[in-house]
Amino acid sequence: MPWHRLGTVSVTQNSNTVTGVNTAFAANTRIGDEFIGPDGRQYELSNVASDTVISIIPPYLGTTASGASYAVVPVQGYQKGLADQVRGWVNTYGSKMAALGTTGNYEILPLDKGGTGAAANSGAEVFAALGAGGILGEAPYFGGSIDSRTAVPLDVCFIGPSTGGTKPSGVSYGILSTKGAIGNQGSHQELWEVTGATGTTTNTWHRDQYGSGGAWGPWRKRYSNNNILGTVAQTSGAPTGAIIERGSNASGEYVRYADGTQICWKRVGTTSVNAASGALFLSNTVGSGSYPMAFISIPTVTAMACVSGYQWALWAANASEPTATAWGSYYAVAAASTTQGALLNIIAVGRWF
Repeated sequence: MPWHRLGTVSVTQNSNTVTGVNTAFAANTRIGDEFIGPDGRQYELSNVASDTVISIIPPYLGTTASGASYAVVPVQGYQKGLADQVRGWVNTYGSKMAALGTTGNYEILPLDKGGTGAAANSGAEVFAALGAGGILGEAPYFGGSIDSRTAVPLDVCFIGPSTGGTKPSGVSYGILSTKGAIGNQGSHQELWEVTGATGTTTNTWHRDQYGSGGAWGPWRKRYSNNNILGTVAQTSGAPTGAIIERGSNASGEYVRYADGTQICWKRVGTTSVNAASGALFLSNTVGSGSYPMAFISIPTVTAMACVSGYQWALWAANASEPTATAWGSYYAVAAASTTQGALLNIIAVGRWF
């Protein structure tokens, strides 16, 4: 084997320590090798402390020197070369082999040792070997296209912003479960949204695909008590939000449904109903202003009037027509004059898309 001469060394008279520069002692020298110093004398290498520090015996006999040439003779020869190879292999793979334990005794590595267990495993065999911990462990991240039937894992995986394919609108992270029929005759996916917010109940979607290479159907949201109420939404007439939206503001109350139906209502009061109009009596006009939520077109508006204890005919009438965004205005109309104020209940029914 060749002698080792990389770099230069510094030695001090009567010192056992040899300090090197770019000497790579750790990988190329061993205890027992022969060190030939700058003084030409032979010394035994007694310790390899690092790539740049070794110890010799006896202490250095020559004069102190730095940046000097040297040589290390591998006196163990070819046995040393073999030992170096084995040492490198053990350092690289020793811990992995130890972790495998008794797996060397198997022709086919069992499932509980990280293998396949058989040439082909049934679902029952896999479940029995893995147990609940294996089934419910951490899902691997999938960065490919979830639309690819041959690429997406037929099990559970975690998806994120870098994952390709068609995801439900607004979803960045989620846990995806893909199930497939034999021979690529059909596939089903379920996606649980993950937001990272502790304790948050998020949405779940599912979709289906038939045949090898067939297109996936649209994502369909699953509804439950946690998402039936909320903000309704739609895309091209297809609902994408909650089923029912309920709210109120200074303009009244409203409810919106996922099919596009919208109902707005409010109650307003008048002053006395005693302004003569022919044989009838009118109140002041009330009810004008915007709806609590606008309609897409003019809705059907109904108004009813009532006065506590009033025994004559009483109803409501239009003073100005409603629009898609505003109530219009209304009178309370009475057959007999009354100084009491009336209450008008006004309801508008139409569509929000």
